[in-house]
Amino acid sequence: MFDFGIRGYSPVWMSGSAALAAAHGRRLAMLEGRRLTRALLVWDLDDDVWFPDGLVLLDFEGEQIEIVHQKFDEISITWNTVDPARPLDWAGEGFRLAWREGVPDELARL
Repeated sequence: MFDFGIRGYSPVWMSGSAALAAAHGRRLAMLEGRRLTRALLVWDLDDDVWFPDGLVLLDFEGEQIEIVHQKFDEISITWNTVDPARPLDWAGEGFRLAWREGVPDELARL
């Protein structure tokens, strides 16, 4: 299984809002009222742009949710499994990738 350049990462693919709600709804609801303290994106260092095929990490006061998609309708949500201090290696494809931190104002307002 592809690990998105994160050694040891194992996405859990789901399709459809009912499957996501059944698997993660309760835990997502528990984030309500918690402050978004950190957002991390995978960044392409050569082009200085967001690498949209990588994970997005959102930290809500110590509770980290990890979100990634593939194909048209598959999404994986995992919790507290990714250490952004570890380097990224996109399947040896030569991409120079790194985590970029920041909480954009628009995202923090949500």
